[in-house]
Amino acid sequence: MLMFGFVLARAQVPEPLSGDFDWVQLKSGEWLKGEIKELQDDSFTFESDILDTLESDWEDVEERHSKETNMLGMNDGSTAIGSLVIDAETVTVSNQAGSKEIKRTELRSIIPGGRKEIDFWDMKVNLGGTARRGNVEQTDVTTSISIVRRTPATRLRFNYDGTQSNVSGTETANSTRIASSFDYYMTPRLFAQIPSIEYTRDRFQNIEHRIIPGVGIGYDFIDKGPVQWDLSSGLGYQYTEFTSVEPGEPTTEETATLFLGSVVDWEATDYLDIIYAHTINMPIPDSENFISNANLELSIELTGRLDLDFNFIWDYVNNPTTDGGGATPEQSDFRSTISLGWEL
Repeated sequence: MLMFGFVLARAQVPEPLSGDFDWVQLKSGEWLKGEIKELQDDSFTFESDILDTLESDWEDVEERHSKETNMLGMNDGSTAIGSLVIDAETVTVSNQAGSKEIKRTELRSIIPGGRKEIDFWDMKVNLGGTARRGNVEQTDVTTSISIVRRTPATRLRFNYDGTQSNVSGTETANSTRIASSFDYYMTPRLFAQIPSIEYTRDRFQNIEHRIIPGVGIGYDFIDKGPVQWDLSSGLGYQYTEFTSVEPGEPTTEETATLFLGSVVDWEATDYLDIIYAHTINMPIPDSENFISNANLELSIELTGRLDLDFNFIWDYVNNPTTDGGGATPEQSDFRSTISLGWEL
């Protein structure tokens, strides 16, 4: 930051502390003005017209002043709403009822706004496709939706991915996958997943419907600066209805399952975000019949809200079920997509 001369002041508080900005003092003494986007555990996100979006450790922030309304979450699960003054030791929250002080060590999260429901939500919609005409008529369409609702004590995640392909009037791909989870934070990093649910439909993998509800527990293994990594595990119920089966074989399958999940989000640069999500479901006791889904996303920021996204997806079924025509699907399905994503 010193290299680019983003020093607004030293040691002394800037005057006046305008209500149009949040003011932040770093441990080094620099003052920055802009907007606090989020504090979750130890990860602090700040945005200004010149600096764009910055992520740093909360311990690097000495003071913060804001006259705007914020929602605070504490380690004991309680919340508070009001304008803030934060120094090295205390957090002062002011609202119509008055002011109160909280120890800074008790502060877990800050969500700007907090009075309106929309303040808790983030959404991204992606659309990609190709069309060919001439010797070959081909149409490919990919869509995805990602929704996150975050409060000081909870996190709701919803992801939808759909793919359709048609070559010369023949359908060559048609798949849908939905994954959702609700996390309740029992400590700043430990959360209960109550519940999670996954739905898959892919006739080319001989899956008419597959649904996996479950409950589990997770942990934010890394949550500092540009890197976030959470792990989760639990037990669930897996119901599968096959598109077709060989004569005499059951058309449905039910089993208990152990699931494992991992999500890594790395903001590699100001303009490149890398997200890797991987889930494994292992039936109990037939763990060799496990299934897996991995999704690597490279998201390049084009404008403040528009991204260019590259996705590499791997679906794996260790023991695919033979269909009514005697054909056994391949174990692995690989897909790569290019799409434009709009953040709402």
